[in-house]
Amino acid sequence: MSKRFPFSGIPSGWYMVGTSDELRPGTVLTRKYFGTELVLYRTEQGVFRATDPFCPHLGAHLGQGSVCGEELKCAFHGFTFDTDGKCTGTPYPGGRPPRKADLRLYPTREFNGMLLAFYDALGREPTWEVPDLDLQGSPLFRWNSFELNSHPQETSENSVDIGHFAVLHDFMDARASGELELDGPVLRSAYSVKRRLDFLGMPQRGVSAEFKVYVHGLGYSLVVASVGSMAQLRFLIMATPIHDSRIHLRVGATSSTFRVPGVTQLAQRIGLHFLTLEVSSDVPVWEAKRYESKPALAHGDGQIAAYRRWAEQFYPPADGADGKVMLPVAS
Repeated sequence: MSKRFPFSGIPSGWYMVGTSDELRPGTVLTRKYFGTELVLYRTEQGVFRATDPFCPHLGAHLGQGSVCGEELKCAFHGFTFDTDGKCTGTPYPGGRPPRKADLRLYPTREFNGMLLAFYDALGREPTWEVPDLDLQGSPLFRWNSFELNSHPQETSENSVDIGHFAVLHDFMDARASGELELDGPVLRSAYSVKRRLDFLGMPQRGVSAEFKVYVHGLGYSLVVASVGSMAQLRFLIMATPIHDSRIHLRVGATSSTFRVPGVTQLAQRIGLHFLTLEVSSDVPVWEAKRYESKPALAHGDGQIAAYRRWAEQFYPPADGADGKVMLPVAS
């Protein structure tokens, strides 16, 4: 447990561990996430898997291994493993695999150009999913990323922190535009703002934008933005824990389609540019701040206390507790 973030470890949930184009058939990658390492690999037929990094035989690092057809092969002794994690053979006479030589695989999903893995500190299977978005002809998400000292609960809290939009982001008329909905692992909120047009020499003018936010766990946030009557943009904000106080934060954007060739991609690039600028304003604040367990909340802060109570469900049960981790929040 970090001194800055008094949470009970890394929250359970679906986290982005890469993009589809980073993992070609036959590829093996090593990524540092969840306070350990993950080995990602794709079979020759395209199946994506994520596993613990060490071979259960004698501990060789599987990131040094290779893909042979539909199996992962350890570089040290040549043990092979199928896509269920079962050891299928050895180079020894008879090739009979040891009974306990199975890999621990993470539950994985792949859609919308993303590689996702489910983390749970107790090794439990996922009981909920994140959405496979229907892009309806829109391009796949374009991405930028940050690595910073923070925590997924902190970054996702922005989805309900209405107060910071006017001050940190200099938006006009920032306000909640719908009721907060808490539905199991899903949080829904909505807000509206006006984006100042200083960069066009019109500091007193603004363009209106409506945002609908869908937070699935603490690692997957979808924001649907309607900018005036011009376009609908979809943003993804994906916080993946490197360890309990450092994250890899990916921000992605795609756009609704336009009939004029090239305009859809231009809108997507502009959307990602502005999303990256806004998140860049948050990053130094996230890095320097500490988590206030008992914040002095003020009228106008938004539904921060409700968000924190909702977030409790993603932490493993405390020792001796009846399945809930109680995090102190303001009343």
